[in-house]
Amino acid sequence: MGWIESPPFFCAASETGRDVAEDYVEAPVGSLPEHKFEKYTAGSTAYNELPPTATGTLQYLVEVYVDDFISLAIATSQEHLNHVARGVLQGIHDVFPANEEDALDPIALKKLLKEEGRWLLEKEILGFIFDGANKTIWLEDSKRQALLAVLKGWLRKSRGDKPEGIPFDEFQSVLSKLRHAFTAIPAGKGLLSHCNDVMRTEPSFIQLHTNQDLYEAIMSIRGFLH
Repeated sequence: MGWIESPPFFCAASETGRDVAEDYVEAPVGSLPEHKFEKYTAGSTAYNELPPTATGTLQYLVEVYVDDFISLAIATSQEHLNHVARGVLQGIHDVFPANEEDALDPIALKKLLKEEGRWLLEKEILGFIFDGANKTIWLEDSKRQALLAVLKGWLRKSRGDKPEGIPFDEFQSVLSKLRHAFTAIPAGKGLLSHCNDVMRTEPSFIQLHTNQDLYEAIMSIRGFLH
């Protein structure tokens, strides 16, 4: 789905698709017709281990981030998961009409073929790893390791006889990534206070060796991410 030229308009449409999808999911389980793409959501080990017929109560969440529709479910059967999948897929097609040729459909077939729409117990979503078995969320490891490497470099360069400062643009970019990372650990947001204080002054370079509070904050942030 192309959204780059006009994100606000596109997001208004995708949010509408989410609302429509939620209405469909609120319908009685088993009442929705099969969807041509729902087969791509089934087949995982976790899916196959569930009984086929609905039992118990379905709990779910449907969200959208720009053009990524995200479904989470506490299901007791394959029928529950099929129902949520049908509701979301149909909700998208109600706003972004289906194409007879699957390869040209607004729902990206190439992503479905990569199993990005499959129900899984552990899945990467927007840079975070959601673990349905342990009920945890954590930053994707490659992103976490990249942040740790940058922070280690900052601390190392601030020591020695000739300490180096951090360019403001670099500091600002990394700080935005840390804010995103601390979505998973809200308690860590307090450690960003000294970073925010420095950002308000917009210096050309941030000097850790002359700001002990900031130095210790970076040390603590690194510890949180380990």
